[in-house]
Amino acid sequence: MIPCGIKEHFPLVLLLLMNTLWYATSDEDEEAKLEACLKQYDEEGRKTMSRVVAIQRNLFQDFNDQSVKNFNEISCRAQDWLCNVRHKLQAVSVENITDENSKIARTNILHRTGPCANGSLWSAAQTELTRMLRIYNKEICALNDAAKDCSVKWSLYSDIFNKLANASNPLLLLYIWQEWREIENLGQMRASFATAYGALKNASIGAGYADLGDWWRHAYSTTENFDVKNASRTIFYDLLPLYEELHAYVKHKLANRNSLYIPLIGSHLVQSLFGDQWQQLYRWTRPDKSLPNLDITAALKETYRSVSQMFDEIKKYFSDIGLHGEIICRTSCMYEKPPKEAKLHPICKPTFYDLYDDNDDWSYTVSMCGQIDSNTMGEMFRLIGQGIYAREYSEQKMYFRQPANAGLFSAIGEAIALSYFQPKTLNETYNISISDTELADVDFLYRQALLKLPSVMYSYATDLWRWQLFRSDDVENRDWVKMENSWWTTMNKYMGLANPRPSNVNMSDFLVVPEVILFEPHIDSLFSTIFQFQIYEYACEIVNHKDALHKCTFGKKKKISQLFEQLMNVGSEKEWSLLLNETLHSNLNSSSLLKYFQPLHQWLIMENDKTSACRGWYADEEWPREVLLKLSPKRCKKEPPAPPPPPPTEGPEPVTKPDDQLNSADRVGTQWCLLLFLIPFLCLHPIS
Repeated sequence: MIPCGIKEHFPLVLLLLMNTLWYATSDEDEEAKLEACLKQYDEEGRKTMSRVVAIQRNLFQDFNDQSVKNFNEISCRAQDWLCNVRHKLQAVSVENITDENSKIARTNILHRTGPCANGSLWSAAQTELTRMLRIYNKEICALNDAAKDCSVKWSLYSDIFNKLANASNPLLLLYIWQEWREIENLGQMRASFATAYGALKNASIGAGYADLGDWWRHAYSTTENFDVKNASRTIFYDLLPLYEELHAYVKHKLANRNSLYIPLIGSHLVQSLFGDQWQQLYRWTRPDKSLPNLDITAALKETYRSVSQMFDEIKKYFSDIGLHGEIICRTSCMYEKPPKEAKLHPICKPTFYDLYDDNDDWSYTVSMCGQIDSNTMGEMFRLIGQGIYAREYSEQKMYFRQPANAGLFSAIGEAIALSYFQPKTLNETYNISISDTELADVDFLYRQALLKLPSVMYSYATDLWRWQLFRSDDVENRDWVKMENSWWTTMNKYMGLANPRPSNVNMSDFLVVPEVILFEPHIDSLFSTIFQFQIYEYACEIVNHKDALHKCTFGKKKKISQLFEQLMNVGSEKEWSLLLNETLHSNLNSSSLLKYFQPLHQWLIMENDKTSACRGWYADEEWPREVLLKLSPKRCKKEPPAPPPPPPTEGPEPVTKPDDQLNSADRVGTQWCLLLFLIPFLCLHPIS
């Protein structure tokens, strides 16, 4: 018998009871579905990813028809599997999921699987992306006795890099720069880029992202709604005063060397194929050439017999500070470009591979076409750091078995490199006898700045251009002229670099930048640089360093290993912002980098004032007022516009097609070309 009070309201009570039971069952069902998905990903994911990475390594170590076919096939199969997992996860409602770790795992997998395209579309995109990997094998005709010689070819690794580093004449720099940008089959390259982009864009939108750039930026998303655009813009503006002083100093040196006034720096003159790293300028622009040369390539060649021996030295340095350097490259690593008789065609991009093997002897390998020089050594720190990071999180479930973000993945090794390349360590290791003086400090910091600062600005400029491109219809409309013009407008504005030749409808300079055509986010490099200085400063506090930050070295103090282990062993189980707060007691900011370079910044200001070098590159109207107030008041002034020509007295007015009009970047490039043709008559330097 039902009590009277309940009887009166029995229908309502029954409804409430049924709803309660339904929601409880529903919640339990959702929890169970999510747990099943995570279990499937953990069990099947390691085997799947192990096969993919192993075949990718084979592709990079010998790029041939069979390895390309194998890689495309395994990539498509893996994509099908990942999309199947993604669809199952998307079917799970997380509103009432109580386990926070499960929610984080779900988010990790959704981002890792990426956007899903239909099979044929993805296959077409994968084919084009693999085809475009050939850019790493691109060769150009040599220049012998001022004549183009196609019987001899210069490859990217390492002929072109070596020529750029040692060139003493701007004509040779211009030749290399232009030849690299000559695309043999421009129509095919453009079509490949458009096909791959179309598939990635459609898949991104289908997965719920606004565009492809939105998917990339989502890798840094946090519960605090971290905004990649705002954060990267803030970093750019923070570094702009220092970069402007570096730019002005280099610009003044270039003008003196070439007997030319340089409004913007010609992109080829920084002795870098893409304008991102300027360390090749150090040799002849350094503050005091009487000091020991901090490009330690000569010392390395005297010390090491092979690239592998140098690699072992860096592994030992990691082990000396308590990290597991010895587990990297126990087998199957490629350190140098194979000899021609081996008939192998490697993709020489320095790459780390986690093969997800339970055996440490096999799991952590690298491939690179290294040589005995300081640049290769720097790459080794990055790769070994990535390997140790992967080893630290290897005990995690598959959905947490990845770095907290891609920037941190590279920052670990590069933070340790900041200690190794410190003059005190170089003195002890290579007996270079670098004196401890203010000018020696400036010399050291100047080389570090050439290596680090342009790279940050370039990363920001490159991805800012792409984010804008991804929001437009330019690729779908095949508006290659507009894309080319906007590329150089962006490089003008954010780097102060100019196109050294006039653009035309047959140029797409952005299509010879590997990260651009392979759709690899470049902003990771910006964040990696900021992270590495933050990690470095906190590690210096741990070893009780009291002097200026740039003088800190870890030595063989193993107590810092705990810091690195805390950063690495959680994998992606914690949000990266929370991880930084817990380990470094800081959020993402550029203060550590600015503190490191502060002595150089002050010296550059005084030196530029002394030589009356103007600052900036005619972009002042683009900067916010609060940013302008932090910049030097001694600005470069635009020349007044030339008066218009007199009207024609006879004959029809010539017609200029819109596609043939030069933008501001082209006009600067045209000036450069005309001036450079005069250089041989100025008896500057023989081409060598």
